[in-house]
Amino acid sequence: MNTLSKITSIINYITIIQICFLFGCWEDKKKSNPQAWILTGLGVFQQQENFRTLDEPNNTFETSTCLGAEIDQIRSYIYPKEDIDIFNLSIATNNFKLFISNVTTFGSNLNFGFQVYDEQGILIYDVNQRSFDGLSKTIIANRNILQEECLIEKCHTLTNIRYIEFSSFIKKIYIKIYSLNPHYYNESSQLKDEFTMISKNNTPMNIKFPPNLILTGDLRYCEQ
Repeated sequence: MNTLSKITSIINYITIIQICFLFGCWEDKKKSNPQAWILTGLGVFQQQENFRTLDEPNNTFETSTCLGAEIDQIRSYIYPKEDIDIFNLSIATNNFKLFISNVTTFGSNLNFGFQVYDEQGILIYDVNQRSFDGLSKTIIANRNILQEECLIEKCHTLTNIRYIEFSSFIKKIYIKIYSLNPHYYNESSQLKDEFTMISKNNTPMNIKFPPNLILTGDLRYCEQ
């Protein structure tokens, strides 16, 4: 390579570096995890732990607990009876997708309210309201699917699966979990929500009971 060619190559390389510095050429691998799943287990459990408020206060959008790509597991209780739990999640490029077991009886069987809000705090999905069973500006897929149609490993734990996909412009959501009938449980029997992330080899971590709801998306890491 002659001197002129070397100088030209160096100039081109410097130009590329400058363009990348200004406009971005390399994706930050730590911004999101494209293989992240959130497995959500909701149910009534006998109180054995000495803690009930692991992530409290998280009963408003402003104080909501972030669920990000770095999460292993979050476990908390809907306790005392007026308590609610709100979590926030953000994704990078793909769409949020929900797989729900027995959607028409989900709330009544588990005594749980499960709602999804957009970044502005507008309700975009409620598992207990049949008015959300159709399509909308924010929901682009909403139908029953067979187990073999679900390509997620843990779908085999779900029955009568409802598949819901949110629009691509929904990049951040809030999940609200609360008791439908607080008087149905007491000091020794409380409602518990448990979230576990699946990533890398799609191997569940610390799953003590089958999930009844699966949320997928390339989750962003929570801001420190």
